[in-house]
Amino acid sequence: MSAEGRTHQWTPAGLSTSDGPAYHGLAFGPDGGTLWATPSSSDEPTAWNRCDLIDLASGTVGDGPRWDTGVATHPAGGLVATLRSDQGATLVVFAPAGPAPRFRSRALVLDADGYETPVFSADGRHLAIAGNAYENLVQVFEFPSLRRVLAVNTGEDRTRPAVAFGAGALWAGTPNGTLAEIDVDRREAVEHPVFDGAPVTAVAAAATGELVVAGGDELVFLAGAAGPPDAGEARVAEFLAATTEVTDDDFETVPTPGEPTWLRLQTALDARRG
Repeated sequence: MSAEGRTHQWTPAGLSTSDGPAYHGLAFGPDGGTLWATPSSSDEPTAWNRCDLIDLASGTVGDGPRWDTGVATHPAGGLVATLRSDQGATLVVFAPAGPAPRFRSRALVLDADGYETPVFSADGRHLAIAGNAYENLVQVFEFPSLRRVLAVNTGEDRTRPAVAFGAGALWAGTPNGTLAEIDVDRREAVEHPVFDGAPVTAVAAAATGELVVAGGDELVFLAGAAGPPDAGEARVAEFLAATTEVTDDDFETVPTPGEPTWLRLQTALDARRG
C-alpha cells in the first residue's frame, strides 16, 4: 500500500514501512518478484505516462509502460489485463505474464474513463468491466475474440456497480441492496435481496465458488458451486499467437469510439443554455 509519501509492505515477517513516492496504483507482477507501481516516481512532466517496476528482492526501480486502475490475471495464468484510461477513451490492454507489462496488439476501446478493474470468468471465456464516469454499465466481452456480448445498466445512482464471476454466473451488486445473478449465455438476470436498502459496495468470488458481498457495515458469505476445471489455457495461447508486442507509440494511433460522452454532454448543456 502506498500513501502520503510512504510505502507499506506486509509479509509473513510483519509490516515494514519506507519513505517513497505515493503511487496511485500498485500490483504484483505475475512473476511474483516485481511490483508494478503507477505513475512513475520520476519528477519529469511525462511521469504519468510511465510506471515504476520495483524488484522486491533488490529494491531496484526500473521503467515500464503506462497503466492505471488495476491488474486482472486470466485464470489460466500467462496473461494479464489492465487499463490505460483517458477522458475521451479507455483502452483495456493485455500483456503476457512476466516481470514487466509488455502490451499486445489487440485491445478493447471503451468510451470515456472511470472504469473498474476488469474481471475474468473462472473458465476464462468472458471478461467483465464495470463503469464508467457517466454510466453505471456492466459490459461483458468474449475472450479471446473481445466481442461484446452483454451490456447492462444498473441504474442512475452514482454508486459504482461491483461485479464478480462465481457459481456459473456474473454477479453484480446494485444500489438498492440486491445482488443481480446474470446468466451471460442466456442474457437473463435474477435479483436476490441481500441488504435492506444499503447499496452493495463490493463483490468477490473465492476459488471454491463462495461469494463475499459487502454493503453498509455488513459482510455476507453466500455458498456457490466451484468453478469449472478448464481455466482456458488454450484461449490464452490463441490470443498470444494472434497478437504481437507493441510500444507506447502504437497506442497513439488507436481510433476513439466516436464522439466521447463528455463532449456530447457538454454540447447538450451548451445547447440548453443557449
